[in-house]
Amino acid sequence: MTVQEVKPFVGRRVRISYVDRGGKEVHTDGFLTSVDYRPMYGTVLTVDDREICLEKVRAIVVKEEKVA
Repeated sequence: MTVQEVKPFVGRRVRISYVDRGGKEVHTDGFLTSVDYRPMYGTVLTVDDREICLEKVRAIVVKEEKVA
């Protein structure tokens, strides 16, 4: 996925499917707060209290509509 594909999901409760370090597909539900660039890590998604590397993301699905 690209940053442009992720931006419409910012500010929404989503389910993110991504690949963990062991190569297994993992799903996490949470509020997508932001998409940021971190030196040495690249682009990361901030979901609740965790950061997920954009390179690892397979899919994002909206769980609830955008919060005002």
